[in-house]
Amino acid sequence: MEQLHYVTELTKRIRLRVSGQKEDETVQYKRIFPSFTWCVRDFTLELKHNGKDITEDEYLMISLKRKQEDPNSQDPDHMKEIEDYNLPRRCILQYFHSHKCFVFGFPVIPKKLKDLENLADHDLEGEFVAQSKRFCNYIFRSGSIKTLPGALVVNGRMLGSLAVSYVEAIKSGAVPCIENAVVALAESENTQAVKDAVTKYEAEMNRHVGTFPTETEKEFVQLHLECEKTALEVFMARSFQDNEQTHQRAFKDKIKSVMKRFSQRNEDKSSQFCMKLLDKLNQTLQTNIAENYYSKPGGHKLFLEEKKKIMETYKTRPGRGVKAHSAEQEFLTNLKEIETTIRSADVSMSEKDKELEAKKAKNKVLRREKEMAEETNKKLEERLELEKKRVEHHKEMLEKKMEEEKEKMKKENEEFLERNLKDQEAEQEFLANFTNNENQTTIRRADVSMSEKEKEIGAEKAEAEAARREKEIAEETNKKLEESLEQERKPSEQHMEMLIKMIKEEREKMVIENKAFLERKLKMILAECLAQGNKRFEQYKVELEQKMQEEREKMRKEYEAILKRKLKEADDLQEAKFKKLTSKLSDHSSFSESAYL
Repeated sequence: MEQLHYVTELTKRIRLRVSGQKEDETVQYKRIFPSFTWCVRDFTLELKHNGKDITEDEYLMISLKRKQEDPNSQDPDHMKEIEDYNLPRRCILQYFHSHKCFVFGFPVIPKKLKDLENLADHDLEGEFVAQSKRFCNYIFRSGSIKTLPGALVVNGRMLGSLAVSYVEAIKSGAVPCIENAVVALAESENTQAVKDAVTKYEAEMNRHVGTFPTETEKEFVQLHLECEKTALEVFMARSFQDNEQTHQRAFKDKIKSVMKRFSQRNEDKSSQFCMKLLDKLNQTLQTNIAENYYSKPGGHKLFLEEKKKIMETYKTRPGRGVKAHSAEQEFLTNLKEIETTIRSADVSMSEKDKELEAKKAKNKVLRREKEMAEETNKKLEERLELEKKRVEHHKEMLEKKMEEEKEKMKKENEEFLERNLKDQEAEQEFLANFTNNENQTTIRRADVSMSEKEKEIGAEKAEAEAARREKEIAEETNKKLEESLEQERKPSEQHMEMLIKMIKEEREKMVIENKAFLERKLKMILAECLAQGNKRFEQYKVELEQKMQEEREKMRKEYEAILKRKLKEADDLQEAKFKKLTSKLSDHSSFSESAYL
């Protein structure tokens, strides 16, 4: 046992917290240190004490029994000798949460020891083989799992990171600190948890890329939420002690970025499909336009019928996806100028009919724009609703994880308390029995003349004193453990408060963003409507001026025609008068000549 003196240096070679160690924190080492298993290979050892058979565990507890100091002794060497004897035993009892002993006898007969490495199991002593099996069964079935504060189970990867942290601290001349090592481990594990979760999300989304484009935006968002749920489970399974939610926010931001990339792919596939479909359906219309098929009386009506046929066929085709309406709007916008030209060239239509058709076309455009705005608002509302569900689900998972961590911590504290009390009770019971037996033997040897009544009184006093000491130790231990539990509970409550605050902030931010988006969209729609109204007014003004110009030109031509007609009539009248006058003059001349003759 004296060879285990290194346990006395444990608290000097490792610290629990950065702020230093308090005297009442030594019991907390039981949460960190493993169980104590002592394997004894003493071929001369007999498991007997005071002539009685004892078990291996009783032998260990006897070996851990501390010597009592003599209060009357003033010899410093003697006191140091007792302290050196008691210190490793006290440390083993204080720092390790359970104590087990295995005693191994000869594996083989002495003459076969030199060939021990080459012997098979059946060549070994049966008792040694049986003891080895008991030892292995205890380690595999009853050995405690390595944990960190907060009931965090340590796996091989995490143990490697901790070992690196400890070795680096020792190499730098510092004292390894468990708190620092856990913080560094949490940073590493949480960072990797974000990467693993994002990778899982991308893998899940890539499995559904073949189904793109989705018919509606809601389908895509639901698909995103399902994949995000799986990724969130991966993140939650690996992350721990993310008290500031730094990595939770990083997880959310990266998932959002990747989701936007997949959303763009979904929209691109939808746009490509719709444009190919419209190009295919539009071939007849484009051929007719190229051949001036609609440049004849009634051509505008034929054009509208062909366009209507294209739209009806387009709307019945599945697989158009989320950009179906946008592609339709773009297609109709491209045909608008051609439709106006055909309508203007259709001589079979009166000016009034043309104006009426133009007005109908404009109303259709406004109606489509209104439908697009309503559809956008509907999509936004659906996304907002799904986003609320996502936040609620995220909150539920975080709360569930918090509850699980709290339950683990509570269970760990209860087990620690129960185990500590059992160890103390067993130790006190054993030491009390052991001390009682020794005291009785000493008393019988020292004073055989003591009366039975005095012996009973002495025994009762000893039992009362032992019970009092046990009660004080149990109360002190309970107090320390309750304080420890309270200290561990406070960070959990703070973490939950911060989590609820973060979720509220996310909700408020999301509402503000959606409100701003709706306001921008409404302003854009109003601006477009105003611009279209101004454009229609300008067109109406131009048409009115053109019509007035035509009327003026018509009136001018009519006036010129009337003027020409009047002038012609005046000329004809003057000519008739002139002819009549000429005729009279001719007649008068003839009469004068006759009279003269």
